[in-house]
Amino acid sequence: MRLLRILCNPAVGGLLIVSLVFVSGLSRASTQQVDNPGLTEPEQWVWTEVLEGRAANLNQHCGTGDLDPAVGDATWDETCRAISAVFIKKILVSKPWRDELPRRFLMIGARIKDSLDLTDESVGVSVVLYKSRFDAPVSLPRANFAGLLDLSGSLFERGIVANSIRVKSDLFLRSGAVVRGDSLNLVTAHVDGDMSLSGSTLEAGLVADGLQANRILLNRTTVRGGPVRFTNVEVRANLVLRDATLEPKFAAGSPDESINFDSVKIAKSLDLRGTSVRHGSVWLVRAEINGNIELEGSALAGFIADNAQIGGNLQMRSAILAGVPRIDSSDIKGNIDLSASKLPSLDLVNSNVGGILRLGSDARDAPQWQSNGMLNLNGTRTKVLQDRMSSGRESCELSDSWPSKLNLQSFSYEQLGAKPGHDLRARDACWYRNWLERDPYFSRQPYQQLARVLETQGDPDRANAVRYAARDRELREAWRKGDFGSVALLGLLKITIGYGIGEYTFRVLWWIGGVALFGMLVLVFSSKARKSKRADWKTPRHFGLIWPIWCFGASLDQLLPIVELNKEFSDFFNDPKRERLDNSQHLYFGVQALIGYLLGLALVAALSGVTQAS
Repeated sequence: MRLLRILCNPAVGGLLIVSLVFVSGLSRASTQQVDNPGLTEPEQWVWTEVLEGRAANLNQHCGTGDLDPAVGDATWDETCRAISAVFIKKILVSKPWRDELPRRFLMIGARIKDSLDLTDESVGVSVVLYKSRFDAPVSLPRANFAGLLDLSGSLFERGIVANSIRVKSDLFLRSGAVVRGDSLNLVTAHVDGDMSLSGSTLEAGLVADGLQANRILLNRTTVRGGPVRFTNVEVRANLVLRDATLEPKFAAGSPDESINFDSVKIAKSLDLRGTSVRHGSVWLVRAEINGNIELEGSALAGFIADNAQIGGNLQMRSAILAGVPRIDSSDIKGNIDLSASKLPSLDLVNSNVGGILRLGSDARDAPQWQSNGMLNLNGTRTKVLQDRMSSGRESCELSDSWPSKLNLQSFSYEQLGAKPGHDLRARDACWYRNWLERDPYFSRQPYQQLARVLETQGDPDRANAVRYAARDRELREAWRKGDFGSVALLGLLKITIGYGIGEYTFRVLWWIGGVALFGMLVLVFSSKARKSKRADWKTPRHFGLIWPIWCFGASLDQLLPIVELNKEFSDFFNDPKRERLDNSQHLYFGVQALIGYLLGLALVAALSGVTQAS
């Protein structure tokens, strides 16, 4: 109670409050006065600038202009810009300095000669080490950065190891950054924001297997001297390598010489426009890309996209491919555009194209193929087939859209492109024949496919012309193989009923008319027949005019099986005593009757579709 009365005394209470305020002020002062971690004047200056929230620009501190780290200027050797890796690590991860940092540590123009090792460390601020030189290895495995990590414009003489790094914002190594001596290792790195290497040069390769990021940007990036690998990468937006130069170096005897995007997963598009790959194929096996693959204007040593899933278009227009691109068993929801590309050949086996397979159009030039090039469409499916007709060519001559060889086995399509002036539906029959014959292997399926599409699009005449061309080629193939039985049968079907195809079937009428006419001549010039009928008709007026007409009717009656045009004709040929016709004439009309039966059977078979199915 006595103590309470003392404390309640105004003079004592005031003194106590003043004492507490004084002690608190001392405590705050001691907190703010953290020792400067720098061991040299440049490090101490950097710490002061950083605490004030300013960029520690050592170029200004040294009184020089903006230096390029990749250029060996003597001013880089000045002690005024020498910063140790130990100092950087201390202020980023060690107490109490890390707690004093503002939200960003920004340093420009530093030279770090010792190894920076942040393995397994957590960094709570954004880090920007811009246009600096790192002479020793930089090790960031499993490091965790709470903010931005920006190493743009800097030179790394001994590579960067950043496997399993976690950056919760963006990771930048762009704007003229150079990594040499060892590769840039980003295996299983996880970047919540964008990762940009745009404008950088990686002189010992890039390994980014298992990398995850929102966007990956390598615009105008040069990678050489080592592998380039993006296996199992996951991108939540676009993966962009526009105007990049990739010159990988592979280990001696390596079976896998590729720019490896195996099993990559991209939520939007893969952009390789203008990119140059001088050695090794761009490898997209089992890739899953929801948007487009853009190859426009690229120059690639090779391109492999087997078993890929592409949700948009495969744009290859104006691309230059040195090796044969292969897109085997892939599913492309949109179009494949080969317009104005340069290709040795193309393998598109068993792939599905949900839109247009475009080999040029009214607005786009045809692709250019090597002289012995081949387009392999075995088992390929597309909705629309479109090409470009070259001006000044004969109507039967194929355009430049098509290489000298095709594989059209099991190739299926729903429509032929109808671009004005380049309408695939309106080609001459000989054009279709020449197109189909660029497949050196004959089967009926490619002909049946084209005929079915033409008929569906309302052109049965062209469809029948294609079917007729199929039978003609079958006849030539039988002759080439020495199958003379098939040659005889097909030849007979061709000359009599046009294989029973459409209007060609009515070729049989010419045969009926011709044989009947020949039989008429046999009767007209038969003196016994003439004398017999003159007697039967009691020499009517105009006998000379009526007689040939009657002979044609009699010949036609003898030719037509089953059908009896007039009983008089039948009775005339019933001549066992040879009073009206001699033996040779009877033999001829017997043969003519047999010909009539054969023509009739052929016609019935044609009309019932047997000859087309056989």
